[in-house]
Amino acid sequence: MDITGTAVLETYEFLINKVILREEGKRYQDALDLWNEAQEKYPDYAIVYGHKGVLLYKMGRRKEAVKVLEIAVQSEVKMADSYYYLAKCYLEDGVGSSGKGKDVVKNLFSATLRLEPKHSKAAIELAVIK
Repeated sequence: MDITGTAVLETYEFLINKVILREEGKRYQDALDLWNEAQEKYPDYAIVYGHKGVLLYKMGRRKEAVKVLEIAVQSEVKMADSYYYLAKCYLEDGVGSSGKGKDVVKNLFSATLRLEPKHSKAAIELAVIK
């Protein structure tokens, strides 16, 4: 989604700031409610899916996280943690332990590092699974 109008951009930034404050305060359900609101208002904005998926992962809701993170990654979101946490979900679900799944996980960790070269967790995970 092209967020170019000043009012729309200010509304989006305000919403994001509210979410960040909830996440920092460990008020995860409140934050998730706000991500859901953002997703309704900006359904084509991939970064919303990325942030929501990361939060779902942190809440232990991996199956939901996978669905949302896959949307973000398929949209080629420029958010390293989307790729990192999708790879983590796959590993934890046993999808990335061998064969094609392992290649997918390696590619996700590599994408994480392309977007954020100093992402130490992704570097460690990639080194471990090689």
